[in-house]
Amino acid sequence: MTLRYAAGALARLLFLAFTTVTSFYCLMAFLPFTWHAVVQAHLIPQLSWFAVKHPVLWWLFALPVATQTFSSKRQLARYAFPLAVVIFGLYLALHPVLVTLENDRASFFWSLAWLAWPIWLAVIDWRDNFTAIQWAARPEPDDQRLFGAFFLTALFTALLSWQLTWLGGGAGSPAQAFSWTVLAQLALFALLFGPALIITGLAGYFRYPPRAEFVLDLFYIAGLIFLFLYAKVFPSLGFEGPAMSFENIAASLCAALTSMALVLTWGALSCLWRAPGAAPVQSGMDALTRPLLPPTRAAQAVALVCLAIATGLASKALSAFDWNYMLQEITWAIVWVVAFAIFFRVQPATRNQRGGVPAILAVSLIAVAAWQFAFSEAAAPRTLEALSGRNISFRLAHDLLTHTNNSAQCLNPTGAPEPCASH
Repeated sequence: MTLRYAAGALARLLFLAFTTVTSFYCLMAFLPFTWHAVVQAHLIPQLSWFAVKHPVLWWLFALPVATQTFSSKRQLARYAFPLAVVIFGLYLALHPVLVTLENDRASFFWSLAWLAWPIWLAVIDWRDNFTAIQWAARPEPDDQRLFGAFFLTALFTALLSWQLTWLGGGAGSPAQAFSWTVLAQLALFALLFGPALIITGLAGYFRYPPRAEFVLDLFYIAGLIFLFLYAKVFPSLGFEGPAMSFENIAASLCAALTSMALVLTWGALSCLWRAPGAAPVQSGMDALTRPLLPPTRAAQAVALVCLAIATGLASKALSAFDWNYMLQEITWAIVWVVAFAIFFRVQPATRNQRGGVPAILAVSLIAVAAWQFAFSEAAAPRTLEALSGRNISFRLAHDLLTHTNNSAQCLNPTGAPEPCASH
């Protein structure tokens, strides 16, 4: 990994974070509950500071990526994006957007418009770099490596969340809580592994299986992000409504564009990655995870430790104002992704053993069946309800497995929880 690539990747990730947070702020201005409880009440001082300093922050985050487009192979992209950045920066200086937002549909359309910036930048990177990637024509199957990453991620996140829970003064039986946490994580990641395994099989029918797997994986990840936002995050903000209503269509559109911005940007980072003398890419997942990690196992072990520490600090900081656990659940979803990438890269690419795939499927089915059986026990709901209030990773896995949304409640003026009102 070169210094130039690291600088470019960091600039793009910061720009993505800036535009995504801006889009989310506009969305909160559009939704009645967050407009009153968060935006106007200045519930999060850092967010209010972000809105005031937004025109200045635009130059800080947009100029680095704008200057990097000068190296684009296409003349239009080379000058159009930097020119648009400068013109829009001058507009923000004269007409600040965030501090003038109102609780109306204009705020919603602003939230969509901000997502267009990272999508535009990602398209430029894709067009310049995707065709330059060398893909292996006959790669080795990595089903066992993929399963190992899912399995280790489930164990690591279960252990980490359980440890943070009991360090924070959790009550009850530690052994029982750990068992439930491990079981929920294993069942969820077993379900996520199924489509990933199907994708590797479908990719084998194409001329370059790793390239096909890379694209199909991006579609799969985009679908997961869309469902997470549409079914989990947005309802917790009151962003939902009857089928074909404006609220329902708006939520779908916002979830689709957000997932597109995130996935296209990460795919662009994979396309930008270069290593002198590197062998052809052996799998789509290998291409997707390579921009994230340092090259040595020692550095990857340090990355796991840093991830654990950062998770603990973030959970403690967010718990002060995260009344419905939404921000903490988003944090844990990010932890799952980062941990999976680390464990996938740590494992060596080896040839699949005979009977490996049936054994993998059997283990996955056993994990899901064990969860279903345990959840059907009479005492389980009370135990799970008590555990969900403290262990956020378990809470998120439990909600996704049972198709429930315990975060979809807001606070009324008296401070008591109630269902969020729609726009």
